[in-house]
Amino acid sequence: MLKYLGIAFLGGYMGVAHSAVNVDASRIESIEVRSSGAHAVYLVGSMPSSSCTYNDRAIILDNGSVGGKALLDTALAAFIANKTVIIRVDGCAFLNPEASSVTSPRIIKIQVFNL
Repeated sequence: MLKYLGIAFLGGYMGVAHSAVNVDASRIESIEVRSSGAHAVYLVGSMPSSSCTYNDRAIILDNGSVGGKALLDTALAAFIANKTVIIRVDGCAFLNPEASSVTSPRIIKIQVFNL
């Protein structure tokens, strides 16, 4: 008998049934913008441990949506201004469409502080 695993593959996103987690307040150390639309954000602090392959970065999926573009714009602005951020991650995102076995936490929210 097969059981439902709660996994979905949507545009580079591998959703696993679990809840979103906030990263501790930190600063963005580096942003890696990729032509694939899976942009990596590295923090001065650490990402929460998850079931993803890499936890040293989190991914913004820019699949042409307004939300994806807003997340990338917000991350870039916070990086340039050296602002403190809290990032919320949920599930894992593929680092590259051709390498579907390599994942990192998927960013779903960025909160910027004027500290």
